[in-house]
Amino acid sequence: MKMAYSVLQGMASGGNQVCNSTSDDWCKSSDWFKFNSVLKPCMNSTDSDCIDSVGIQQTDGQISTGQFKNFTVENQVNEFKADPNLHIPAGGMPSIWSVPNAAHASGDLYAVVAQIVGSVNKAGNINERIVTTSLVPVKLTKSATPRNPNWDGNFYDNCRNNQQTPTRKNIQCSFPAGTDCILPVADAFTCYTAENFPANARMNLKLRLSVEPAGWLHGRLIDPNMTIEKKNNYTLLSITGQSTSVPSVYQEGMWDTFPDALKNFWVNCMNHGDQCGVVGSNAYDLNYWEKSTTLDGNRATNTEGELLNYGPIALEGMKAIAPLVGDKAIANPEHWNFRTLSVAEMSSANGCFTSGTGVKGIVTTNSTTYSEGPPEFSGGGLNYKVASAHYLPDGSVFKGTYNLVMRSDVARCLYKFSTAPIKASIEVVSESGDASSVATTIANEKDGWLYLSANNFTFSAPTVKVRLSQDVAARPSPVTPVTTKAPKPTSKQSAISCSKGKLTKKVTGIIPVCPKGYVKK
Repeated sequence: MKMAYSVLQGMASGGNQVCNSTSDDWCKSSDWFKFNSVLKPCMNSTDSDCIDSVGIQQTDGQISTGQFKNFTVENQVNEFKADPNLHIPAGGMPSIWSVPNAAHASGDLYAVVAQIVGSVNKAGNINERIVTTSLVPVKLTKSATPRNPNWDGNFYDNCRNNQQTPTRKNIQCSFPAGTDCILPVADAFTCYTAENFPANARMNLKLRLSVEPAGWLHGRLIDPNMTIEKKNNYTLLSITGQSTSVPSVYQEGMWDTFPDALKNFWVNCMNHGDQCGVVGSNAYDLNYWEKSTTLDGNRATNTEGELLNYGPIALEGMKAIAPLVGDKAIANPEHWNFRTLSVAEMSSANGCFTSGTGVKGIVTTNSTTYSEGPPEFSGGGLNYKVASAHYLPDGSVFKGTYNLVMRSDVARCLYKFSTAPIKASIEVVSESGDASSVATTIANEKDGWLYLSANNFTFSAPTVKVRLSQDVAARPSPVTPVTTKAPKPTSKQSAISCSKGKLTKKVTGIIPVCPKGYVKK
């Protein structure tokens, strides 16, 4: 779980400063606000930008909900007040819920980290607003020794020291050391650790949002079901689905030992920093980024990278790394999460995907890497590329899953269909062009949504192709697409430098934030 804390920044000519509300002395004159709001549970019927409920879907389709128990940390120093006029949600901490009908091996506790990340100016104009959510089965684990020797007994390691006053502008709050801890608590000897989901459990999460999401969602889920309801003062977003495991790959070595394909990929990655991911140097090398943009320069610097999962760079990277690791993953962790796609990810999407308002669909896959944005509409089909290692850590063959849930009116916009029923076919095509039909049950439309899925296909880098059709006799009058354009980003991406001891990283993004354990330089 990255960035599992709240922080509000005011941006003015004097620089960025951390706030506890937009009316703080050093923030009330700010021109812009950046915020990461970890959502709190809803406490009454009129609350918005909060967690409505957590539960599990029973065999009869009904949702059995759980109960909020506690926050991971109470009254954390960076929590901030909401500003409804600017649509800035209150910033809280991750919440722990008890779901008795979804008991796992170590109890029935689940951690929810539902966040809204965005920026808005003082006039209330929203630049971007991204919803990202993770649900994890957890248990409270105690240790004989502190998880981090620098732990000060107060929440996160760096929060109090680096964020309490206007002169301390670092917004990084690091996790305690230890790979098993995913969420720390106030006690240095205790933290929350992750457990496996119950077998075949279809978990449900509902969020109340003051601003309805627009565009597309991406998730790490199997067979997702999504509903969106308009209420008086909020939109209720409900996502139900089963968790999925996503394989990870890793490779390290001396530059001259790598094959040309990996060297060329790395140089290309470093020359497209906004598409590459979090990359840094493990030494005090201020020019590591510039050196890493050339083949010869990489011989003179030490770098490391955590690549993005999506986009052409990610897909290229998987193909370059897989042969070096025997086409085998190093780990296969379990996930249950979803997020809205950013404006940048939607920039090249078809107009039917970006026009109008509201959520157009959700695409989910267990592939390590995948296409950027929604499926590409090309050649009369909806195409989506995926790439993963062929084998899991235990040597078994990795089987892929792909789910596409799309609004029916969006499909009709793409194909100029009438209101008659839509037929669907799906196949998985290898890089060599070989196609195989995939068993799927998708012919029906339900409540204005199309549901398509492909399962049990193998890798390394196939393309999932969906084709929709109607009987010719049922197509007399095409549907006119909505012409309202989606908002365009009003700010460019920026870069910051982050350090942890001798290690230095450069992070690029619309709202760049240092990774866990790092301090902004």
